[in-house]
Amino acid sequence: MSTINIIFVTFALVAFLTVGLYLAAPKNQDQVVFRTAIVLTAICCWTMYAITYIAQLHPLIVPEHGWDPYVKDAPAHENH
Repeated sequence: MSTINIIFVTFALVAFLTVGLYLAAPKNQDQVVFRTAIVLTAICCWTMYAITYIAQLHPLIVPEHGWDPYVKDAPAHENH
C-alpha cells in the first residue's frame, strides 16, 4: 500500500468514527460542547499521526553512516 493510500484510509476511518460519535452524542445541554470536543480531538489526533508518518518516510536529516566510537578497531575519526 502506498504512502498516500495509508493516509487516505486512516482519514476515512477517523472521519467515520467522528461522524458516528457526533451522531451518538447525548441529547442534553452540553451536546454542542461534546460534539465540538469529539471533532477537534479527531482532527488533532489524525493530523499529528499524518505528520509523524510522513516525517518518518521522508526525513529532513539523513543519518550518516561511518565512524562509530563504540566499535572496537574503528578507524580514526576525521574532522570534516
